[in-house]
Amino acid sequence: MVWLLGVSQIVGYGTLYYSFAILARNAAPALGWPEPWLFGAFSLGLLVGGLVAHEVGKRMDRHSAGAVMTLGSIVAAAALLVAGLAPNGMVFAAAIVLTQVAGTLVLYDAAFTALVQVAGASARARINHLTLIAGFASTIFWPLTAWLDAVVGWRTAYVAFAAATLLVCVPIHALLAQRRAGARAATPAATAPTEPAVPHPAAPASAMWFATAGFALSGFALSAVLAQMVPLLTAVGLGASALLVSTLFGPAQVLVRFANLLAGAARHPVFPALLALALLPAAIAVLAFGAPALVAAVLFAVMLGFGSGLKSIVHGSLPLALFGPDAYGARLGLMASVRQVLASVAPFVLATLIEAVGVRPALWLVAGVGLLGLACLVQVARSVRPAH
Repeated sequence: MVWLLGVSQIVGYGTLYYSFAILARNAAPALGWPEPWLFGAFSLGLLVGGLVAHEVGKRMDRHSAGAVMTLGSIVAAAALLVAGLAPNGMVFAAAIVLTQVAGTLVLYDAAFTALVQVAGASARARINHLTLIAGFASTIFWPLTAWLDAVVGWRTAYVAFAAATLLVCVPIHALLAQRRAGARAATPAATAPTEPAVPHPAAPASAMWFATAGFALSGFALSAVLAQMVPLLTAVGLGASALLVSTLFGPAQVLVRFANLLAGAARHPVFPALLALALLPAAIAVLAFGAPALVAAVLFAVMLGFGSGLKSIVHGSLPLALFGPDAYGARLGLMASVRQVLASVAPFVLATLIEAVGVRPALWLVAGVGLLGLACLVQVARSVRPAH
């Protein structure tokens, strides 16, 4: 199940998220729309996805994550196809909005819920394994998208991504839905976990809200940078090296997840969460201070990958450790709503700030938002410290 979900997450993140910034550069002039308008559509999609995330989480708890993911991958394939065939900017923008709404149904939060529905409180290790596999999405899809854009054009690239989603993700998610339904029929009660569960003493209600705010603020910083990674590195003076440097982000994610798998199993997930939320603003500060030096750009990509790699694990494992598996989908959906609402405006805000004050001051401001997220998670750490 972890391997199947890993493949679907690579395709999902690659086609719905990482490819957009590269394809938008040529799509904008071809459609006669300013590029910031397309990023505005991308942000609107993240916003709408965030607004429906809580309800999506409830549906996953009520039915199954696999069933919701099957529907989401069908919607994603249709949206990608429409984007590739769009006759004008309005249709293309609507398709991009729909891709991000579909992302709420198929990406990490949905996959984490699928794992928790099978493994209960012992799903923490499986979440780590899943993110270890899916960390290759950017490494595969940034250069693949750039190659497709150069060889066959952005329209054919979107059509190819639609086909990949339909032929790879839909069958995987349908199979997971069938397995979940079969497991329910065979054993109506939840099966006992086969691994020792992470203890999760009752956390104060404030921990939920501080964790939600911390992940949302750090997610704003990460989304602002990640949605336009290659153009941003070009803007700070990397030139032709920008694409090559950006490919370090994916291996860094995988490396830190592997290290966490080996060394972090016995620790409460609040510790890697603190490290993740500290690395993100630090990476952005390194780029703002050191670019266009290549060593600064490389350090930025690696640190950002470390922070993002850990964050993608702990935003699923920390709520599980704090509150347990009950109503996990709804809880993760609520956190995702706040996180995605802030993330939705991040690419547009960064693009606007770069136009208004320049690329380096804009990066410093985004790093400051990331520091606020770290401060919120420090409050969560204080609430769990007596028990761990």
